[in-house]
Amino acid sequence: MGRLVLMAIMRPQASVETDLVLTLFGKHEERPVQALGEAYINLREMAASGVDFAPPRVLEILNSRDEAVGHFSISVTAVVAFTALHSSV
Repeated sequence: MGRLVLMAIMRPQASVETDLVLTLFGKHEERPVQALGEAYINLREMAASGVDFAPPRVLEILNSRDEAVGHFSISVTAVVAFTALHSSV
C-alpha cells in the first residue's frame, strides 16, 4: 500500500476578487502532485449576510466534473473587518 499525501491551499480567485478558493492537492508515491478538487467561499455574500463562518461550515470539494470528492470544514471570522472597511470608505 502506497502513501498518499494531501495538502490544501487557500488563495484569492484572480478573476473574482471576492472569492477565496480552497484547492485540495494529492500526491501518491512517485506520481506528480495533482489538484483533486476545489471549494469556494464568496466573501461578498458572507459580508452581506453579516454572519461569520463560526461554527465551521462544511464546503464540498468538487472535481473538474463537478463531482464531490470530499469536504473541508472551515471557519472564517471576517464580518467585523468587512464592516470596518466599508464604513471607512
